[in-house]
Amino acid sequence: VDWTLLPVIVGRSSPKEFARFAEHLQPLFDDPATLFVISSDFCHWGSKFRFSPQLPAQHPSSPSCVVPGMGGAGPANPVNAGIEALDSRAIDLVCRQDGVGFSRYLEQEGNTICGRSPIRLLLELLAARPGEFRVCFVHYSQSKLLGAAPGRGDSSVSYAAGLCEATA
Repeated sequence: VDWTLLPVIVGRSSPKEFARFAEHLQPLFDDPATLFVISSDFCHWGSKFRFSPQLPAQHPSSPSCVVPGMGGAGPANPVNAGIEALDSRAIDLVCRQDGVGFSRYLEQEGNTICGRSPIRLLLELLAARPGEFRVCFVHYSQSKLLGAAPGRGDSSVSYAAGLCEATA
């Protein structure tokens, strides 16, 4: 099979720039022979990431997706539960394909999702084809359980695997 890999690196951009990028990539996205791979970790928590807020362990009231691996932190790991709740809100917005909400969430919460821009670009591409795709997440995990009182040098990185598939 003959194929071509086209790497695209997306940095922080304005909403207008995301719309312009999506316009240029839309023909490729619309081609069923094209596979888009979007890569991102989710929350990077800890002093070395300059992000270590105390986070409440509250999930969205009615999440759009149930993600295997979520709910494993338990009461002995309140920081991990808070990180999971924070990530769950982002995942919910991606599943609902809510690009504006995702951008607002990032501004308000400050979550350190390193692939925020590629995710935002994907949401922009999906906005041009409403109802034609389903986004779901198939796994979630964190690199380390932090316990009830994490030490100064403790950290955790979240990982979420998702897919986007045509509904028809």
